[in-house]
Amino acid sequence: MTNIEKLSSHGVNTDIIPTGNKGMKHSEGGWPSEIDPTEPDQQAKYFKKMYKDTTLGFSSATKKMTQDSTRCIMQNNQIDLFEEYFAGEQAENLAEAITTKTQMITKDPNKIKRAVTQIKWHPENSELRVAASYASLRF
Repeated sequence: MTNIEKLSSHGVNTDIIPTGNKGMKHSEGGWPSEIDPTEPDQQAKYFKKMYKDTTLGFSSATKKMTQDSTRCIMQNNQIDLFEEYFAGEQAENLAEAITTKTQMITKDPNKIKRAVTQIKWHPENSELRVAASYASLRF
């Protein structure tokens, strides 16, 4: 809740969608129904058959997965996020120089240090009001 007056003249409510939590335990899977995953000799036979048989698609699936992974890695390496691409360049067509000015400094009056979790400003420029919410982030 805020103490700031709402400036909207219309409101919309969305339909409530029921949600729920579901879990899954995955110990070992992906085996055909005729293979018992607890039997090492059946696993070994299936692996041998899978590596030799091209109709199972292991080779083609591995090749496609490798190509997709390579493409994603190359795409991520194309742009270095931390490189200074425009070092020494000045902005063009600035109306005025960019400056900052400190308006106010506020401190938490509580003895226990808390983090500011949200800041809200008054919507009109004529009033200089700010509201801050604090929370103790140590659990």
